[in-house]
Amino acid sequence: MFPRISDLLNSLFKSEWSIPLSTYKFFLITAFLAAGIIVYLELSRKEKLGEIPANSSKETLFAMLLAVVFGLLGARILSALEYLDEFVDKPGAGFFLRNGQSFYGGLILASITILLYARYRKVHYTHAMDIAAPAIAIGYAVGRMGCHLSGDGCWGVENTAVKPAWLGFLPDWAWACSYPHNALQSGILMPGCISDHCHVLPNPVYPTSLYESMIAFILFLILWEFRKRIKIAGLLMIICILSLSASRFLIEMIRINPRYELAGFQFSQAQIISMVIFLFSIPGAILLILRSFKDSTS
Repeated sequence: MFPRISDLLNSLFKSEWSIPLSTYKFFLITAFLAAGIIVYLELSRKEKLGEIPANSSKETLFAMLLAVVFGLLGARILSALEYLDEFVDKPGAGFFLRNGQSFYGGLILASITILLYARYRKVHYTHAMDIAAPAIAIGYAVGRMGCHLSGDGCWGVENTAVKPAWLGFLPDWAWACSYPHNALQSGILMPGCISDHCHVLPNPVYPTSLYESMIAFILFLILWEFRKRIKIAGLLMIICILSLSASRFLIEMIRINPRYELAGFQFSQAQIISMVIFLFSIPGAILLILRSFKDSTS
C-alpha cells in the first residue's frame, strides 16, 4: 500500500520523491475536484436548456466549498456516533484524529446543505438532485480508491478462501489483500522493513473499498450516459441513491464494522441507513414518475 502519495508515485515511476501528503487526503481532494467539474458541466448544460437560472454555473466553486465543509463535518459526526465508546473516551481523538469517515454522514449533511443553497439560488430541487447524482458517483469512486491504496482500515473480513475459477481474471490482491505498509499501521511487523509504515495484516481480507470504487465508477458511467435520456427530473438521483444504498448494504456483509441488533438480525450502521434510504427512495421514484405522467397528460 501507499500511505503517502509519493509512495505511489515512486512505485509507478521508480523515483525517489518525498511528498508529505497522505494518499487518502490526495484522493479526497481529487474526489471533490472531480465532482466539482461534473457539477460545473451539468450546471452549464442545464443553463443552456433553460432548466435552471442563467449564470448558475458561476456558483460551482461556492457550492462545492459548502459540500466539502458540511460533507466532512457530517462524515465525522456519523463516524463518531458509530464508534461512540471511543469518542466518549477520547472526544478529540475520536472526532478529529480517528481514521475513517462515514460516507453516509457526509452525503446526508452535504445534500441537505446543497439543496437549501439550491433553493436560495432558485434552482428546483429535482434539477439540483440530478446535477449532483453523477458528481456523487465519481467522487465516491475516487475517494474509495484512496481508501484502498492507502490502506486506511476500510477493508473487509478475513478472506482465506481460494479464488473461484470464474474470477480467474482478477489479480490475487483484488480477491484477498494483506495491505502491506498500510496507513493504519494495523497487523504485524514486516521483517526487514525500515519505512514509517511496516505493518501487514496477518491474514488477507476482502478489499471492500476497491469493490466500492469499481461499483461507483461503473454507476457514474451509466448515469453520465443516460443523463440526457432520462426526462423525469429527479429520477437520475433516485437511481444513484438506490444503486449506492443497495451495493453498500451488500458490501457491508463482508466488511468489519460494529453490528447492532434489529428485528432479530445483526446489521451495521451503514446497512441500517442503506435500508432506510432505499425504502424511502422507492416511493420517491414512484411520485416523480406519477407527477411527470400527470404533467404530460394535463
